[in-house]
Amino acid sequence: MKRYPFTKLLLSLSVVALFGIGCNTTAPSKTPPETTISQTASSTVTTPTSSSAENAPVIDETWDSYSSKSGFTFQYPTKGRLTPEWSIDNFATNDAKILDGCYLDGSSERDGSRTKMKINNTEFCVTRTADPGAGQIYYADNYAFENGRSITVITFVKHFANGSNFEREACHGKTVVPVGTNDCALFEESDYINLLDSVIKTFSKE
Repeated sequence: MKRYPFTKLLLSLSVVALFGIGCNTTAPSKTPPETTISQTASSTVTTPTSSSAENAPVIDETWDSYSSKSGFTFQYPTKGRLTPEWSIDNFATNDAKILDGCYLDGSSERDGSRTKMKINNTEFCVTRTADPGAGQIYYADNYAFENGRSITVITFVKHFANGSNFEREACHGKTVVPVGTNDCALFEESDYINLLDSVIKTFSKE
């Protein structure tokens, strides 16, 4: 076997390496930097658990219609566990209970109060309140809108109860619908609000 001196071998390898670099006409590819989008702690992502459309009540023969002398109409339910009582009142625009078109009577407001919704070119200011006492709680949901020179308020009132007053353990610590004299039923407030909003969505004004 023929042996090459060590220095000669190094020289040969250097020539090969230089030759390879000179023949490489393709520039090395550069990997683009990754773009990182950070979310600040103040950002809030809300994922709805269910859509209002899916939970909207069905308007059927148990619903009735109301027509006012001032020319507006709407439909409302007459049966069902969540069916509320309702009333209509008119206020001057400068009344102490009217603020920026919203009806505020000083009651404790619930989540979702003082929101706006527009139905058939009529804008409503919605306030939602709760009046608790002696194991009972009354929800009042007020839909106020401009009606000529006045503010008309459609108010829905529903009687609920403190679930801890019933023997059924599932009701304890919750706001529930009283059933008869001794029983209770759980409910989702979102379902109740969907019912009220469905009433207002039937609103039309001449």
